[in-house]
Amino acid sequence: MDDLSAGVVDFISRRINSVEQIAVLLLLRGDPNRSWTIPDISAELRSAPRAIEQRLRDLYDAGVLVASSTGTAQFAPTSPEVAAVIDELADAYETRPNRIIELIYSRSKSLQDFADAFKLKKEKP
Repeated sequence: MDDLSAGVVDFISRRINSVEQIAVLLLLRGDPNRSWTIPDISAELRSAPRAIEQRLRDLYDAGVLVASSTGTAQFAPTSPEVAAVIDELADAYETRPNRIIELIYSRSKSLQDFADAFKLKKEKP
């Protein structure tokens, strides 16, 4: 992934686990002063409210965004460094979305391959 910065690759590898997470993150970033409700985000992204709740929880748990005490979501990165890498991610996603998606799915495949290595296999009779 040499066409992506090391910061973006590391950010995705450590903090992002789905394309939908990026969609939520970039939606919030697109209007940083707006407080979004789950139904607003759901309608905008045409995704199930439960899925949006989970993606937001993932972003909070990964230390990407600070959770609001009001029950709404807003673009509130946990640090200036996180904000800067989100800006880089947004630029990369705008110009090379397939590279970002490929990185996410290759990470998921690697994790699945690792998990599959521990599955118990039935012996053939």
